[in-house]
Amino acid sequence: MLKKRLTLSAILLASLTFSGLCSASSQDNGIESSSVVAINDGASVHPSWWKEAVFYQIYPRSFKDSNGDGIGDLKGITEKLDYLKDLGVNGIWINPHYDSPNVDNGYDIRDYRKIIREYGTMEDFELLIAEMKKRDMHMMIDVVVNHSSDLFDLIRVDRSSEERWRKKTWQLSQFRQINNRLNNMTGEYGWNTFFLNNHDNPRLVSHFGDDRAQWRELSAKALATMALTQRATPALIYGAYQYLDPDNNDVYAYTRILDGEKYLIVVNFWEQPVSYALPESFSIKKTLLESGMKEQVRTNAGKLELQPWQSGIYQLN
Repeated sequence: MLKKRLTLSAILLASLTFSGLCSASSQDNGIESSSVVAINDGASVHPSWWKEAVFYQIYPRSFKDSNGDGIGDLKGITEKLDYLKDLGVNGIWINPHYDSPNVDNGYDIRDYRKIIREYGTMEDFELLIAEMKKRDMHMMIDVVVNHSSDLFDLIRVDRSSEERWRKKTWQLSQFRQINNRLNNMTGEYGWNTFFLNNHDNPRLVSHFGDDRAQWRELSAKALATMALTQRATPALIYGAYQYLDPDNNDVYAYTRILDGEKYLIVVNFWEQPVSYALPESFSIKKTLLESGMKEQVRTNAGKLELQPWQSGIYQLN
């Protein structure tokens, strides 16, 4: 299994390795190239082609059919290299061309070490590389590690394992740490997309909330409150984010600062009432949004009495 993971890592480096060969080839042939930067202090040559090259993305299936079977192939790409070069293209981004049962138009990868039958053979791919080198062209291969066939070796191993990862339970402390990292990892000018459901947990209320009749709506609102106030698409991507109370095992709390206004977001993740003590410097100016029961007592004395699965957004003084 480790060997196969290392194989995938090697594939990820393939485009950079090939581009380096192309750059070296251009120098050996005396061809001037602005995509190569020479370092005079004895260090190796560092290509900047990925900043300056003109890339043309090719979906092989619909690009050029070389044998008349109605399906584009690798030989078809090779036949059009001169045409692409004349257009000013000096790099090709080739979409997945690996062995696949083709349930998802070739994106369901079965083996990264082989070529999908409809596109040709490994010899065809090696010929394409050789012809691109002759023309001082670069290639970027599309390694779609999030798309795998159910026939992929590692997935077949996981499916037969007694320790299937999808059955793993989650802890609020880990959940908060992950969200905190995502909120801060992109710095001041970047952002993420934020979504809780995926292929293995398509019903986020069932996985992160409580889908029993009495809690389904409340836990859904609690999750929505949290999701729509993260520093991420689809909602608020601007403003400072501060994670609060990392040792609190019941409540997920954080602040957002936007246009000079400070807001507190608090989510009770359990089906029991929770008393949440506000940080000493906090006092609530206005309740903007509050789900759950409304008869709880809340004052600015420094405490929020949260009902099961209750969430709230509060403007602070």
